[in-house]
Amino acid sequence: MNHGIRCGNCKSHHETVHDVRECYDAGKYLGPCTWLVMIDGEDGSYTAECEAPMYERYDNTGYECTAGHEHTFAEARMAQGWDYAADADEASQLARHGTEPRTMTGQIWPA
Repeated sequence: MNHGIRCGNCKSHHETVHDVRECYDAGKYLGPCTWLVMIDGEDGSYTAECEAPMYERYDNTGYECTAGHEHTFAEARMAQGWDYAADADEASQLARHGTEPRTMTGQIWPA
């Protein structure tokens, strides 16, 4: 059972009126977030989709959800001079070619 306030913008539930206002102020609603997250349940941990409302950024460079998951499109990453690196080897290759490597969460890759 969902608790909270049913939002007229994204049709999901938010905890506070402030969250509903933020939803209306956000970019275009894209649907529920599909990032996989770990959940601790009665029978142990399991993986499930985040399902928080996800929005396109106003500058059209990517999207993000209200739980903090985000993605930047390849064209925007190229224009900004950075790209995602899955591991240290990939980060090293990007750096050698003049591209700033970042972790999958968008943080600058540790040197």
